[in-house]
Amino acid sequence: MSLKKIFNIVVISLFTAVASAQDFYEPDYIVNMDSTVFNPSSRQLTVGGSQNVVPLNPRWSKTVYRFVSLKDTAELEANSYLSEPRSPILYYTQAGEAAEKRYYYNLISIILRLLDEKKIGAFSFDTQSVNETFTREEYLTPDSALMKLGLNRTRRKPDFDKADLTYAGSGVIGYMVKEIWYVDGHTSQFGCAIEAIAPVLSDNTDTNEFTPVFWITYRTLQPYLPYLEIRADKPGLTFDAYFKKRMYQGLIYKVQNPQNKSLWSECENEPDPYSCRKIKSDQVQAEIDNIPALLWDTPLKTSKLSPAEKRKKERSLLLEQRQNRRK
Repeated sequence: MSLKKIFNIVVISLFTAVASAQDFYEPDYIVNMDSTVFNPSSRQLTVGGSQNVVPLNPRWSKTVYRFVSLKDTAELEANSYLSEPRSPILYYTQAGEAAEKRYYYNLISIILRLLDEKKIGAFSFDTQSVNETFTREEYLTPDSALMKLGLNRTRRKPDFDKADLTYAGSGVIGYMVKEIWYVDGHTSQFGCAIEAIAPVLSDNTDTNEFTPVFWITYRTLQPYLPYLEIRADKPGLTFDAYFKKRMYQGLIYKVQNPQNKSLWSECENEPDPYSCRKIKSDQVQAEIDNIPALLWDTPLKTSKLSPAEKRKKERSLLLEQRQNRRK
């Protein structure tokens, strides 16, 4: 093979690698604050926390959208860690001269502060989208994201204070969490990775309508979370641990499907929509929890399944695996 042909192959390979890297848009953000809470070192951003990552070739995977309500009394206790305190609370890490000043924040305050400091960006939320790709076309600049919450920079007000950010986030009634459940084809590990989180502002859940403002990819938010403790009554519990342990609760709103049809739309005409949503959500979660049992021939958690129902689930799993391989 001539040197010219080798050179052409190398150039084409490099161009292909660059092009594929641009499929996932992640701009360089400006770090411009002194706080150790919101300005971890580059090393801390690398090793400070960990999260489940979906393998490249999973043996099985399912994408679900879970609505984590801050208003529903059934989920209030578990999810209150995301909404409290209502406004930042100052505390010190230890007594004496070595004391370090920190604040307790709720989740929306963290998101808004990071957007305000241009440390993360956001992506548009398209209700018609079957699968979010978080590319350059969907990207929102930090200021564009803040404008969706009524925070507009002007010459008279170029900066926002705590009161501005607290007020802008006070209307959040929940979060849409995009989860990817998977089984690693190499290690057979069963896990769940959070891909993105979207604040939901207007309470239209009774009419089966959501108004999520924007998506925040978890991969850009997560590096800051190990340094943010949740509340004074849970010393040492960070947002990173809270999400890693999946301590939040919520009903599954939608399973990713080509028709983009939600589970909740099937309950619109039911006399008790909430009970209908919970039943459908529990059914999907039970199917997910039983995936390892079906794959590894261990007893199902739902032991009351009849042999015919078990065979039906196994056929459904095999069909889903074939569809995943074709994608």
